[in-house]
Amino acid sequence: MARLQELSGQYREAAARLRLGLEAAKQRLESQEGTERQVTNREILMLRQMLREMRELRQLAEEYYTRPRSGKYTTADLTAPRINEEKR
Repeated sequence: MARLQELSGQYREAAARLRLGLEAAKQRLESQEGTERQVTNREILMLRQMLREMRELRQLAEEYYTRPRSGKYTTADLTAPRINEEKR
């Protein structure tokens, strides 16, 4: 099983590939019209979201043991249920 530090490198590489795909889609957009342009715009939005999430996951994996986690991609914000206002 890969260590989190190793995974962060893989996330970085995947982000670079996504960035290249995003740039290619932006270049295609310049020469398109109508429906093709709308499809490419949706692709660009999806690639931007994927790139954002890939960067967040890379940062999470890279700093997993050294930085407090927000709970966005982890269970850091889960708490045990309370019964009668007392924790058992």
